[in-house]
Amino acid sequence: MHAPARPRPRHRRRRTWTAPLLALVLAVPTLAAVAAPAATAVSGKVTIASSVSSSTVTRGTKITVRGTYRQGGKAVTCCSLRLQERTTGSWRTVATLKPSQGKMSRTLAPKVTTSYRFITTSGKTVSPVRTVKVRAVTAASAKVTLSSSASASKVKPGTKVTVTGYYRQGKKPISRYSVRLQQRTTGSWTTVRTVRPSSKGKLTAKVSPTRTTQYRWTTTSGKTVSPTRKVTVSKVASGVTVSSKASASRVTAGESVTLTSRYRSNGAPVTCCYLRVQASTTGSWKTLRTLPPSSTGNYTYRVKPTTTTSYRFVTTSGKTASPVRKVTVTPRTNVPEQTPEAPKPGPEPDPETSAPPSATAPDGFTIAGKGFGHGLGMSQFGAYGMAKAGRTSTQILEHYFTGTSVANRTLPKDVAVQVIAKSDPDTLTFTIDEGVWRIRTAKGTTARDKIPADTTGTLKIVGGKPVVVVGGTTYPQASERGATLRLHWSGTEYYESTGTPAVARLLRESGSAATHGSYRHGRFTVTVIDGHLNVVNELRFADEYLYGLGEMPSSWPQDALEAQAIAGRSYAFGKVAAPRRAACNCNVVDSTSDQFFTGWNKENEGTNGYYGKRWQAAVDAVTSGAKGRVVLHDGGVATTYYSSSTGGRTANSEEVWFEKIPYIRSVDDPWSQQAPGDLRKTNRVWTSTLTQTQASSIFGLTDIARIEVTETWESGQAKTLRATSVDGRSVVRTEQGDRFRTLLGLPGGWIDKVTPAQ
Repeated sequence: MHAPARPRPRHRRRRTWTAPLLALVLAVPTLAAVAAPAATAVSGKVTIASSVSSSTVTRGTKITVRGTYRQGGKAVTCCSLRLQERTTGSWRTVATLKPSQGKMSRTLAPKVTTSYRFITTSGKTVSPVRTVKVRAVTAASAKVTLSSSASASKVKPGTKVTVTGYYRQGKKPISRYSVRLQQRTTGSWTTVRTVRPSSKGKLTAKVSPTRTTQYRWTTTSGKTVSPTRKVTVSKVASGVTVSSKASASRVTAGESVTLTSRYRSNGAPVTCCYLRVQASTTGSWKTLRTLPPSSTGNYTYRVKPTTTTSYRFVTTSGKTASPVRKVTVTPRTNVPEQTPEAPKPGPEPDPETSAPPSATAPDGFTIAGKGFGHGLGMSQFGAYGMAKAGRTSTQILEHYFTGTSVANRTLPKDVAVQVIAKSDPDTLTFTIDEGVWRIRTAKGTTARDKIPADTTGTLKIVGGKPVVVVGGTTYPQASERGATLRLHWSGTEYYESTGTPAVARLLRESGSAATHGSYRHGRFTVTVIDGHLNVVNELRFADEYLYGLGEMPSSWPQDALEAQAIAGRSYAFGKVAAPRRAACNCNVVDSTSDQFFTGWNKENEGTNGYYGKRWQAAVDAVTSGAKGRVVLHDGGVATTYYSSSTGGRTANSEEVWFEKIPYIRSVDDPWSQQAPGDLRKTNRVWTSTLTQTQASSIFGLTDIARIEVTETWESGQAKTLRATSVDGRSVVRTEQGDRFRTLLGLPGGWIDKVTPAQ
């Protein structure tokens, strides 16, 4: 977790000092002489010297900038000097220093080549400029070592092993740059996780190898690699037991049964190994699913038997099997059991003659296809597959975005995310889980402070302006109401930064959530647009916004998560850098019209936030303070579109949206068709139905007998469809790939075939 950011300066009313000061000057005539001993601007020579032995240092090295302030030959001690720096563009004041015996100094650690100077507060006298050139720390010079904390290099399956290492340059620890822990059982190296070193350069990661595995540390560039450490994993010890249990032994056809198993070795949970679920109806056993290792040694699988079936769990070696659990299935009383008649062999129908004029139009059609989404840019399931194959986040992104590179860039500070729009209720309840909150006016004054967590506020519109009702009192008061209202909660950079971290929520009058998520970071800015409440969550763009993006499962491989974080940031970059949209007072919205933003719900998902922390770690790995990794094309940040999966190849931009974008080119995406899990849930393959009425409306043709794909785009998405009626009339329709997806109501535009519904 990040340390709380410094709170922003509070707004204060200006106070007029002119009259009191004039009275004081009249009463004490000598005051002017005391405040400014010299009648003219200081004319002494100001000098600056660097404490480094040369004007070139390594990034992170501290330097001391010194100056002397003299008027003639005498030291000036009464007046302060400004220390300024410049990297590019204009000068910026770093500090205002008061001299001691005419001397002053400041210790700094420049990150890039920087020029320094001292200047009087009047700006009339300036010292000579001193430039310090900064070299980047080279990964090649850092010696990385790796050692295992296990007492021996041989462990039992599932035993936790702590892999440690040190990241140094010479004798100095490196703590600013992340290092990857990689493993190899057979074949190529794959990244397990990305680790940020401690202040002493120490790296630590816990692993639970299930088979003999080699480990190593490597820098993100891959130029520096640690020695390899091999951990030999012994076979599962004797005394292995696998239990089984079924939630019911008798069900009606179609009802679910939950199967559970406990995998143990000498009484201890086996957490290293896969376990197969098998079923038998005729005597032979058939594997239904191979379940991945469980951290508890407990396994669960749900089935829907249609006939009486026996179930068991068995180890992958086949040596140990659980007791058999028989589930007796009785047919539904209102659906008589029938034995389906075997199809009679016959000739394959000819598509061109299968719909003679005398044929009857079917009630609808079944469309079979692949992929989910528009297919532009990065495929998320493709990123998953590439990461599993050992590809880095940079390699993933550079594959899907043609001719691009990934690099650090300075990011916009804040982003405004619309969480309540005019389609949402105009009366909302604001609540926090702990800590305190406050109400701020458009002028920056506090209408009410330190409101406890057990006190809620009702957001509404009064006189065309946003207000909050707390305990029967409306805030702000009528005289202080404006077009904007802000809500702050503790533990954020806007309020009580070191206080109790609160999570804010907006609820409907029914008590249900009014937004997609809950909000740990930033603040709410409330306005009225077109007569309706409009609420945006303003928070840091570099990390806090990405923490809340709910676009990819946090359980996925680290490099896939990093690729998603970079793609999400790059997609939003241009929108955040541009002025806010007037229609929403926002940069982006919280729905998939931009990116799905759920705030704290994503950041805290899983037991004790386990999965949320994995996602946070991925964001942190591609963030460095105010800078972060983005996808670049031709010197600018690319707008990185992405979707869930494809039919095996991504789309050219003009296939979907007419406009040709040079980095959105069609590329191979075999990984989408290798997605894990249920085929239909991942949309590797899918079927969809189209009624005769819908088909007639789309093609402007009645009594359609068949629909065919006659031409495809380079991506494989349907380009041209031909509909033929029962009397032989045909209509051909050509569309963009994504247009057919929306017209036909499909998950994706990759259509394999269209068949008449049976």
